[in-house]
Amino acid sequence: MGDPDIDELREQSRPGDRASNTNNEPSLEDRFIDALDAVEDGGSNMKTLSARDKDLAAFVRGLEADESELEAVVEQLHEVRGRGNDVNRQELIISAVWIGLQEACPEAVEAFKDAKGERARQL
Repeated sequence: MGDPDIDELREQSRPGDRASNTNNEPSLEDRFIDALDAVEDGGSNMKTLSARDKDLAAFVRGLEADESELEAVVEQLHEVRGRGNDVNRQELIISAVWIGLQEACPEAVEAFKDAKGERARQL
């Protein structure tokens, strides 16, 4: 066990925690940890998202009409994302969303990654 004063300073300086320390609201990382717990405990309905977008639906269905085209696009997404194996609709959408989130709001994605790491340490 470390020095309590140093441990407290480390806790206060965690990314995203400054806001929670000044206005008593949970940090984004803490909210992500809560959401990870809820998804894990909530059953399969908590693990599924859906969205209605006719253009995206047509885009995906057009790719699915030609397996080689779908494979090429999903493999490009895997390359950009740095992970993935399967070539299917689910992988296409998951990879595209994560890449878009990383591009548009990298701080939020980084807070999510930090939350996953913190949650893993807590388990």
